[in-house]
Amino acid sequence: MKTLHRLAGLLIAAALAGGCASPPAPQRLLIAVGDSITAGYMAVDGTVQLRQDLSHASRLGAGWRVVNVAIPGYTTEQATGWPVETTRKLVPDATLVMLGTNDALRALPMEGSKAAMRKVLDAFPKGRLILITPPFAGDAYKAWQTEWNAFLRQEAATRGAAFVDAYTPGANGEWLCALPDIHICPNGQAAIAALVSAQLPPATPPATSQSTKAQ
Repeated sequence: MKTLHRLAGLLIAAALAGGCASPPAPQRLLIAVGDSITAGYMAVDGTVQLRQDLSHASRLGAGWRVVNVAIPGYTTEQATGWPVETTRKLVPDATLVMLGTNDALRALPMEGSKAAMRKVLDAFPKGRLILITPPFAGDAYKAWQTEWNAFLRQEAATRGAAFVDAYTPGANGEWLCALPDIHICPNGQAAIAALVSAQLPPATPPATSQSTKAQ
């Protein structure tokens, strides 16, 4: 896990540094918080692969800079730690949060997962929150996911956040390529990215936009 954290830290630093050849064009900042699905892992030909070519970064284009702090295997409670601490000094234009799949797989107590999700969301008061219901993970987890999705919808309404339903479109299992694995196919990942894109503000930020808080 420490290796994953170090690698993710290097990727964040590279994302924030940008190129050195010429001054970069203004970009909006998107923070992505979640697990392996948010990180871009997909089920392809019966194996699970990291496919960045269909990640949010490539789909959103040059107007967006994506800092992805999603960690494979993370539960909602775990996301209250390193991902939140790592991005605390950033002021995102949008924060994407898709968590809960690993909570469902481990049959964690619902109330504990709800409390943890509220802590994650409270850590990102700046910019626009986008709550995403995790994709359908199989009939064995349907009851847990149904309650979780209703909770996320209510949290989004309470906070004035955008809400993306990534569960219902794939609820018949059409996004699952490698049962019983819960990772989705490239078509599902692309569909979720399209749903998220529709909720984002314009790509070009105001001239006064800041990417970090005042020190």
